[in-house]
Amino acid sequence: ETGVDLDSSGGNALNRLGFENIITDDPDEIKNADKVIFPGVGEAGSAMRYLKKRGLDRTMISLTRPVLGICLGLQEIQSALVSLMLR
Repeated sequence: ETGVDLDSSGGNALNRLGFENIITDDPDEIKNADKVIFPGVGEAGSAMRYLKKRGLDRTMISLTRPVLGICLGLQEIQSALVSLMLR
């Protein structure tokens, strides 16, 4: 259980707008994406534990392309950055 809702509603909306998209938690796919959207619905603690387990906290802060964090996704990006600054 990740604590994050990764249903396809966001992907369906992007498809209707004509944007090709994938839903993934693979760090390499995320690093190679043109743009990244971090969605999120759920409980922040569970979500961050999942992201750290997959190495996605480090992936988020290493991205050099456009990134959009929505709701919990924005909180996750911010938490990863603060964590890095406190090291």
